[in-house]
Amino acid sequence: MDKQVATLESIDDKAMRTVRTAIIVLGFVASTAGIAGPSELGGIPLTTQVFLFFGVAFLLIAAFVGIGTYTVTEYPVGVRDDFRDRALRRSREKWVESLLGKYDEWTAELEDEITTNGGYLEDAQFALLIGIFCLVFAAGLVVLKQSYGVEPLQATGAVFLSVLTGLLLFALKSRW
Repeated sequence: MDKQVATLESIDDKAMRTVRTAIIVLGFVASTAGIAGPSELGGIPLTTQVFLFFGVAFLLIAAFVGIGTYTVTEYPVGVRDDFRDRALRRSREKWVESLLGKYDEWTAELEDEITTNGGYLEDAQFALLIGIFCLVFAAGLVVLKQSYGVEPLQATGAVFLSVLTGLLLFALKSRW
């Protein structure tokens, strides 16, 4: 049970780290928007705005799911007063047998909690990853448009091609 409780604590810790990361990135986005000002933001092409919107939305989802993961964690309370009172009225054999049965229940409850919270953590981290990807993609579109005059649709194709090339190179490298 101690190892299971440690696993739950680790999941909660990772969930809160995910929340912190999402909030920090959202802070960068907000400060960048503040520095750019309304006139610059109004000139951003629609394609880029869509990726910015989804990036921010996924980061908010990551933050909320991460907070929810941390908040809903329930640890078993273990031996309660009523269990001890009943144990005093039983023989030692019955008490040990009852205690072992309770340990099985607590272990099963912890395992269910680990599975549930682990799934929530994966969802939060996936949302964080997608959100950051969308923001990086939008930044790439802005750089290509402002620095090289590449239109958003052309830039979208170029960025996707670059990402696919990078993934392909990574996959080939990992096989060697």
